[in-house]
Amino acid sequence: MGLLIASIILTIALTVMGILTAIRYNNANNERGGWFFVSIALVGPAILLFGAFTRVDANEVGIIYDDRYGVMEEVKLEGFQTKSLFEHITPISTAVKTVTLGATQEEVLGGQTQDSVYAMFVITTSYHIAATDAGRFFKRTGSTNITTTQLNAAAKQALQAVTINYDIYGLLSTDLEAAREEFQNQLTVLLYAQYFITLDSASFDDIDAGYLVEQTIQAKYQAQQQIEIALANQDRAE
Repeated sequence: MGLLIASIILTIALTVMGILTAIRYNNANNERGGWFFVSIALVGPAILLFGAFTRVDANEVGIIYDDRYGVMEEVKLEGFQTKSLFEHITPISTAVKTVTLGATQEEVLGGQTQDSVYAMFVITTSYHIAATDAGRFFKRTGSTNITTTQLNAAAKQALQAVTINYDIYGLLSTDLEAAREEFQNQLTVLLYAQYFITLDSASFDDIDAGYLVEQTIQAKYQAQQQIEIALANQDRAE
């Protein structure tokens, strides 16, 4: 819209200048050839060509904001594209992004287990915005990427829905992979429902259950080792 207004103003200004120049030229030379100067006004409409094309880089799509209709769900794909003068293009990356959550004190990520232990997690997530969902993502968030705060909030919600189904001892041992898969499934649904984001993977990098719990697990593991050694020695003796 701004380019169109500028083109109109420039065309009017150049037309007036061309007419005045032509009149002075004709009067000075006693002829009518000076009207050629009016053609300089064509520069005004010509600048509209700059607003009729756009370029979208690799691994990106162009979000379309139309002055008449607002944000469109349709997007411009990679490459050199034509567009309306009323359209403004905002690029959004469709490449996979990786974010680690819960690694700092500002991004605490925890969940309460079945036996009322509050465990702290460090989780790495990989996600992307699909080209077909980019327009809806932009309409929902008004941004070109999800913030860490938004991602952390969704991860907390998914994590709490999962950890409450496990006791801390199982979560730190035999149930770890099952809990991770359940968390990934929960987060996949949440991210798409809330932001139209596609989750690629989620991994548990670390689980901190507190010193006493970890000491208990270590003691239990050592006791199990001693039992296994004693049984092995008994088998050899027999």
